[in-house]
Amino acid sequence: MRIAHLLPSMSRIGGAMTNAVRDLTFHQARIPGDNIGVFAPEDQFSGQDVGIWGDVIVRACTLKSGSPFRQGPKLKAAIQDFDPDIIHVHGLDDSLTKVGAAIAKGTGARYIITPHGALSGSHKRGGLHLFEDRSARAAGCFHALGTGEAKAIREAGFQNHICA
Repeated sequence: MRIAHLLPSMSRIGGAMTNAVRDLTFHQARIPGDNIGVFAPEDQFSGQDVGIWGDVIVRACTLKSGSPFRQGPKLKAAIQDFDPDIIHVHGLDDSLTKVGAAIAKGTGARYIITPHGALSGSHKRGGLHLFEDRSARAAGCFHALGTGEAKAIREAGFQNHICA
């Protein structure tokens, strides 16, 4: 199985989210036959921090100049070249949900979102852009990191399946 993880940063800039995804991919990579890839926009620490991912395939891609979105043709192409069976987007405040949904729709890959707290506190539903909402609704499943996050997903109006 080929699993592509999309996140806003694969470096130290991503903080706790980067650490959580790194730990997840470390364990997934130990499963024989699975290929794990991490895809993120390039930032000033990507080159220095690529080593924290161990044997996982990592692609930090430059964005289009002046793009207001955390995407670009290189990022999308890198994910498509990886040919994932599962696209796992981490976070909900970034337009990576749009990239994940588009690739999943075009390839038939399964599409999962882990909000990582993006639906709680100051990040509640009112802050979602229309395309993020539409892209999030396209997910086959939300991965909730706990009962509070599962509740926040429902309170935000999403009826997608939830796994914990």
